[in-house]
Amino acid sequence: MDLEFQEWVLVSVVAINLVALIGFFFTKQSGFSSSSTSTLLLLLVVGSGGILLASGSLPGELRQVFANIFFAVIGFAGGLYAGRGTASRKQAGGEAPTSGGAGDAGDGSGFAG
Repeated sequence: MDLEFQEWVLVSVVAINLVALIGFFFTKQSGFSSSSTSTLLLLLVVGSGGILLASGSLPGELRQVFANIFFAVIGFAGGLYAGRGTASRKQAGGEAPTSGGAGDAGDGSGFAG
């Protein structure tokens, strides 16, 4: 069995992705929260992108499309992490911050000056 360099790279990328996914499910706590969803999405997108790049299956124009998908998933995952912080603050009874717009003194007096 004589494997070339590109094939070894592909095998190693697949092995690293499998270890990452198996590790994700072994270390995940019970339930499937938004942070678990975003982490799993990132693992899947990075893993599939790595496999496609290592195999040489992505020509130049498809690399740009995949990069756009990757950045969209990063934005979605970041939104889930950020949303988790505000949801826990609302559950704890924390008050939402008020904006100091025009006519708002910030103390609830309604003084517009």
